[in-house]
Amino acid sequence: MLKFFFFSFSRFFKQWFHCFDAFVIIAGFIIDVATHGTVEEIASLIIIFRLWRFVKIVEEVSLGAAERMEDLEVHIEHLKRENENLKSQIESARDGRTS
Repeated sequence: MLKFFFFSFSRFFKQWFHCFDAFVIIAGFIIDVATHGTVEEIASLIIIFRLWRFVKIVEEVSLGAAERMEDLEVHIEHLKRENENLKSQIESARDGRTS
């Protein structure tokens, strides 16, 4: 449910991982309800898929953080160039006043 909150409905289903994730959750719920522990092998497989989901979620968060970091680095470089430009304008204005 949190993924639907953070991603819009259309963005959620554009990525195959989100579709697979939803499938694993729904299949796990159906198997849990239908078997009531009679098919432990299938339940074990679902548990492994759920753990794999956790790893993939952590991976997505780290990739999102890396992308955000790249955006911030580009913004910092832009601000540095702007700062240098402003410094040169200030120096030019000071030189013009003292002449």
